[in-house]
Amino acid sequence: MGRSQTIHCIGVCEDGQLWYAMSRAECWQMVKRAKSEGNPILSWYAQTKTGCRILGVDDKYIHVNANRIPTIKMVACPICNGVGREVKPPLPGEKIPQIKHCVVCNGSGICRPNHWKKWDDWQIESMRKEWQEDTTDGQTK
Repeated sequence: MGRSQTIHCIGVCEDGQLWYAMSRAECWQMVKRAKSEGNPILSWYAQTKTGCRILGVDDKYIHVNANRIPTIKMVACPICNGVGREVKPPLPGEKIPQIKHCVVCNGSGICRPNHWKKWDDWQIESMRKEWQEDTTDGQTK
């Protein structure tokens, strides 16, 4: 059995959808991603002491306005050039659209400066090449 892990911060949208983050950078990534999906995060609350430090609150379960979380420097992702994710039409005979998701920026298009340095050069090149592959008739070449 694996160990369980409590999520530090939970973002709440108007329709009740929840977004999870384990760091301040992930909070900002989820804010951008939710906004691009048309369902912006309205507030965040912490479940742990670490979450309280991330959000800048004194106690758990206090809702903080999404634009009130402490800012950090974020840059456009060098792999996807700030796109984050692409939604493509479903393949013939399928109902679910294809979603291409950048792993460096969690599909948000932004990441911490030099965040990509934790990967080797060949991994970065492979991710960049995979992201830039031509797509024709819904299938990746």
